[in-house]
Amino acid sequence: MTDDCSCNDLIARLFAYLDSELDSAENARMKLHLEHCPHCTEEEEAERHVRELLRRCCIEQAPESLRIRVLGQITVMRQSITVYRTSDGTA
Repeated sequence: MTDDCSCNDLIARLFAYLDSELDSAENARMKLHLEHCPHCTEEEEAERHVRELLRRCCIEQAPESLRIRVLGQITVMRQSITVYRTSDGTA
């Protein structure tokens, strides 16, 4: 990408921007573009609004029994990986 940020650049990278996944230079380019582009600012605000609605609407939690089963499976997988690594000499 060039030093200037186009609307297409911003829209293509909007999720990464909102998720703070860009390096500081790229983040600054996006922010500068948003300061001067009403259309992209509208797109950013709409996405932020959708994310906020999802956060408020999706507050259900999985049952504790599911959490325990998942953690148990993770433990089993970790042990299997450790056994595999030590038996094949790659540890």
